[in-house]
Amino acid sequence: MLFLRGDLLIGVLVPIHRKAGDANNSSTLLTTVGFKFLEAILYAFDEVNSRENYLNYTLGAIVSDTYSNPNVALLEAMKFIAILRHQSGYGADQILDLRGLPIAIIGPALVESCTLVTHVTRLFQIPQIGYFASNILPVGASELPNFVRTVPSITKTIEAVLFILEHYQWFYINLITDDSQDGLSAFENFLYLKMDRNSSVCVDTTIYLKQEAETAEQVDNRMCQLLRSTAVVNVFLSSAAVSGKAIEAILRWSAQERNRFLWIGTNFMIGELVTIRAKETREGYGKTNKTIEHLVLVVPAMVGQKLMENYTINLKRDYGDNNWKYDYLKQLCTCIPAESAPKDRQQGEICSKEMEEWCIDQLEFDAMFYAPTVANSVFAVASALKRMQDEGGKQNPRPVSTRKQRIHLLELMKNNPYEGFSGLSYEFYQGFEGSPRFTVVSYHAPLKKWLILAQYNSDVLPQLTFENETVLRYVQETHPQSRCSKPCSPMQATRIDIKNPCCWYCTNCSANQIIVPRQDEIQSFFPDIIPTACEYCEPGTQPNANRSGCVDLPLVYLKPYNPMAICFIVFGVVGLAVCILCATVYALHWKTPVIRASGREVSMVLLASISYAFANCIVICLTGGTQMGCIIASVAPGMYMTICYAAIYTRLSHIDRLFRLSNLRTDAPKKFISLRSQCLVMGSIIAAQAVLVGVSVYFWTPKLTKRLGDPSSVRLFPQENVNGDVLIAPGMPMNQLICFATTSNTLFIGFIIPVVLLLVSMVHAYKIRKVPTGFNEARALGFVNYLNFIHIILIPILGIIVRYGLLELLPECCFLTTSAMTELLILIAPKIYIVVFKPHKNTQIAVMRSINRQSQVESIGLLNEMDEQNNLRSSEATEMSGISHLFSNSLTQDIANNISIIGNRGRSISSPCRSAKSSAPSSWGRMTNVRRHSSTDGGDNNPSTNPPGKKEKSVSFYENKDDGAKLDSTSNNSKNYTFQPGRGELSEPGTLQAREQCLHRGGMSIIPPADLTAADTVYLPPASPRFRQNPYFSP
Repeated sequence: MLFLRGDLLIGVLVPIHRKAGDANNSSTLLTTVGFKFLEAILYAFDEVNSRENYLNYTLGAIVSDTYSNPNVALLEAMKFIAILRHQSGYGADQILDLRGLPIAIIGPALVESCTLVTHVTRLFQIPQIGYFASNILPVGASELPNFVRTVPSITKTIEAVLFILEHYQWFYINLITDDSQDGLSAFENFLYLKMDRNSSVCVDTTIYLKQEAETAEQVDNRMCQLLRSTAVVNVFLSSAAVSGKAIEAILRWSAQERNRFLWIGTNFMIGELVTIRAKETREGYGKTNKTIEHLVLVVPAMVGQKLMENYTINLKRDYGDNNWKYDYLKQLCTCIPAESAPKDRQQGEICSKEMEEWCIDQLEFDAMFYAPTVANSVFAVASALKRMQDEGGKQNPRPVSTRKQRIHLLELMKNNPYEGFSGLSYEFYQGFEGSPRFTVVSYHAPLKKWLILAQYNSDVLPQLTFENETVLRYVQETHPQSRCSKPCSPMQATRIDIKNPCCWYCTNCSANQIIVPRQDEIQSFFPDIIPTACEYCEPGTQPNANRSGCVDLPLVYLKPYNPMAICFIVFGVVGLAVCILCATVYALHWKTPVIRASGREVSMVLLASISYAFANCIVICLTGGTQMGCIIASVAPGMYMTICYAAIYTRLSHIDRLFRLSNLRTDAPKKFISLRSQCLVMGSIIAAQAVLVGVSVYFWTPKLTKRLGDPSSVRLFPQENVNGDVLIAPGMPMNQLICFATTSNTLFIGFIIPVVLLLVSMVHAYKIRKVPTGFNEARALGFVNYLNFIHIILIPILGIIVRYGLLELLPECCFLTTSAMTELLILIAPKIYIVVFKPHKNTQIAVMRSINRQSQVESIGLLNEMDEQNNLRSSEATEMSGISHLFSNSLTQDIANNISIIGNRGRSISSPCRSAKSSAPSSWGRMTNVRRHSSTDGGDNNPSTNPPGKKEKSVSFYENKDDGAKLDSTSNNSKNYTFQPGRGELSEPGTLQAREQCLHRGGMSIIPPADLTAADTVYLPPASPRFRQNPYFSP
């Protein structure tokens, strides 16, 4: 026991020794912090007594060692009462005089001791001030009304620790606690606050140490469990004595094992800071052997470094007969500094200069952690005594320790601020504990210094202030966070571990899945870790960039700015321009032979169908993705083909009919060969198609359908209409707007008439395939027919292929443009070429040339000219009967073999004049002029047409044998010719040209036989104007 003289005594209880025993026994181990606590308390007494005009009396103290034992602490408290009673003049056998009790008791430090002492102090209403025990409960309640403390409660300390752990993302931790009251109280508070605050901090491993003596091996075995943990942050929630044992075990680990963890402690560890800071070898002073490099402490708010400069441990203080100071210095420094060594000490116990400096550093380096709170316990009592003195006047004597005075002193301490350490103002939080302000410090191993990381105050926002970025970087460089598992990537789902909700697993999701929260699963203790699962997006959507949701797939349809659509639009515009140009050329040359020969009306209908195709191609590209666009796309191909084939069929059937009529008898009816009939046929076909298409559109209206892509190939959806508006296409990475989701009835019905016309036209083209070459328009029409047939076959196939890959309307645009361009180039362009670039061929003379030299256009022109006035059928029949009468047997065969007939406009069937099978006689040459005699006009004997000085030779043609012609009785019917001298020169006989001569008359070609002589007579139809209009020799 230590006595500090003064007018008013205060009891002080400190844990100088670790275990009970004789205080003078030098073999007893001392605590690392007890002597330092005592020095801080004595420093406060010295400070109060040295203040001028403060108290009218001095404060003294009776200091007792509790030996870290609650029973000893209780016994020492009772001694205070006994000693003070004896000093009050009462004998030992007398009843206790309450006026002799101490005015206040400071301490003890440990919570077990403090709890027992409070029972005595409460009995006598003695104010008790705690300076280290933060977890005595309940404080401020009716059970402990006389107890206050200068440190924050353990609850506030744990709140600060939890906040620090969450703030710096040290969520996954290990706990180190013990079975002492300090350890159990801290551990229980941690679990309670963690649950109450719904904290995300999780505990992996909890190390339970025993307060009773354990061997070092047992402690090592328990602490080694931390090495198997995946957490990298360890939190001390044990008492100071047990924390010391744990730290000694940790220091026996290798440096790699120690520094793998971040160690976090509270003010319980203040007594072990010397051990944590460094373990010095006794061989070679100042040489560090082992240390804990990564350490963070949450301690009551510290004062500034400058305010600590006035605080020193007084090594010259006289402790009387107590050896506490010398024993502690020898235990801590292994020597005694020279200034504190008594004269009777041996020279070997005195510290050298270097050791003395190191020893003083070990004594004072951690004073900032405990000195303010410990000294404030004395300053709080002194400040209350000062207020009590001021209430009674300056001359008020020292107070007497009565019950009333002690209660009043306690009220003054609870309800008023006081001047504390370094002159700073303090007050008891809620009237019974220290303010919940903490300082977070980190040990910087390279500098061997404690550096402030931040300040924490639970009553202000933000709660964490004055963060030191440099210190924070040093801490987070090795321990940026602590989690059971690393956060899953955006491509992974989080599955919480059923056995340990603090841990989770990451499962990979496919590229077509999103991460969605799962509320039906076990929830993690971490607020930012939400259990998730992999799910496929709904059809028509795809995962977004961070897989948090689904976004619509790109919608694909035929847009005007699509490159393919632009190409077809440009192609259609060019095609329309060409059609307009062709129509203009036709209009400007409407009555010219070539245009007339091309079948003007049919050609204009054909041009109209081509223009219709180009225009619809443009409209389809511009209205893609709309209902109107679908209707146009369904109707346009069939209607275009119908208009086109109405013209083609009319022309082919006309040629076929003319060819067949040439072989019929003369009195057979001639049907559907006039212009009116052709227009009526074309109009009827087009009208029928319009009605059919209108009915189909009414009953089967084309509907715009949205096909939803489903990139995932796991789920299979039926490719059926959902409410008639939506389709699901597995595996397709886009959405589509389509017109032909299913078989389009309108589209197929629209092709019925064109397909029938195509087949019939192909039959007609086949039947007239052997028409003479000069009339080969039919071959061109047949070629177009074959191409369109191929188009109609390929379009459905391409439509099915393309609609699953690109744009379904592109095949239709391709069909319209290519088919129209084919017809334009094959059927229209040749006529335009002759009219524009070969005008010398666009004449009647060129058209009327030798048929075996004519082109198809020239041949058509000749026959169309003969067909324009087809209105005298009766006379034509008479003339044809004359021909039948005159043409007999072999002569009829010879003439028939040399007849050329042109059929429908734009197509030709030709048969060239046959060459004579025998050589011509020597008297034959080329006949350039033919003179005809008839019974109506008397012939043509104009001598002006003969070249002067030339002898005329002529051949006379008679309408019948009764018109003066003489028959050679020796000749058969096939040689009834008469050759007479006529006008014109004859070429030399015997050449091939002579053998192949043809006589032209009214579209009939006759090759003179090789044995024709002047005595032969030729019977031909009369050369009347009506003969030239005979339908058998006209188109």
